Amino acid sequence: MGIGDLICLTPALKGIRDFYSHAHIALVASQDSTRQLMEHSSLVDELLAMPPGEGLTWRRLVWGIAVARRQWDLVVASHHGTNLVAITLLSRAPFRVGIVEYTGRWQAPLPYVYNLPISVPGIEHRSRSNMRILRALGIPVPDVPRAALEIPQRAHDQARVFLEQLAAKPAQPLVILQPGSSAGQHWKSWPSERFVRLAALLQDELDAAVVAAGSPDEDELMRQQLSGVLSDNQIAAGKLDLLATASLIQQADLFVGNDSGLAHVAGAVGTRAVVIFGPTDPRICKPLGEGHRILQADLDCQPCFFYGPSQNQAAAACHRECLSAIELERVVGACQECLHDSANSTEI
Repeated sequence: MGIGDLICLTPALKGIRDFYSHAHIALVASQDSTRQLMEHSSLVDELLAMPPGEGLTWRRLVWGIAVARRQWDLVVASHHGTNLVAITLLSRAPFRVGIVEYTGRWQAPLPYVYNLPISVPGIEHRSRSNMRILRALGIPVPDVPRAALEIPQRAHDQARVFLEQLAAKPAQPLVILQPGSSAGQHWKSWPSERFVRLAALLQDELDAAVVAAGSPDEDELMRQQLSGVLSDNQIAAGKLDLLATASLIQQADLFVGNDSGLAHVAGAVGTRAVVIFGPTDPRICKPLGEGHRILQADLDCQPCFFYGPSQNQAAAACHRECLSAIELERVVGACQECLHDSANSTEI
């Protein structure tokens, strides 16, 4: 699962950890971002690194057989695919709980492998859908899902060194900008030229210290797009790993970006966020926490999520009016509101 899905799982994972405090809990990790976020977490005792690749490869099958032979007592699946179904079948665990259906949107392959199947409404925030796992297990459910993201000291140290080089003025608000989005999902991104203009306005009109954050593979692209607006010291992509970036966002006054993993990180560390939504649905995947500004157009085709077998083709062909309809002035106004609220809460 991606960064956002993982963060939306952490409230349920914490409930499991607290209830089964004596248990050995292992988390299947198929993405490097999962391993980075969870390798120092007290929520799990072990990370099971799935071999790279797409779908059920022979290498993954051999790995899954080895994992399954370890005699698990309980298998919990909030995120699905052929890989996890195969592991669940092979595990022979006496208790198998999993979300098998989002009504009207999606159904897990071979849902009968779970003896505690869970169906959830088609429109429900992912964190609350994951709370249904706790109910199925008889675990107390919190009224408000809260993300549980642990940042080690070495990540805070990396972020501190970066900020020292930034040399911002003490009174300047720190704004983290993410012009990109999740890998392979660039169809969720607001036009890049507007992010360039936004960066300039945040610096010139709001006197903000602006830092561009993102994944290492976005480093060069950000430097090209923002070269006339931000200096090299203001580009964090490629310099900080994921947890150090999380620490940087935690120390910021505001995060501004697309519906992405880093937007969920902002929610997890308690930083206000201005998040731009296009084809996706904030009712399902907005960041956890309070004080955020969610911006989206009001079009009949929203949300489309590009579901279906031709997802990539549809994303490439779509002009994404849902994103281009969100004007620069509206984003700037939302940033002003959040910075004002942040300043007031700091004074209190």
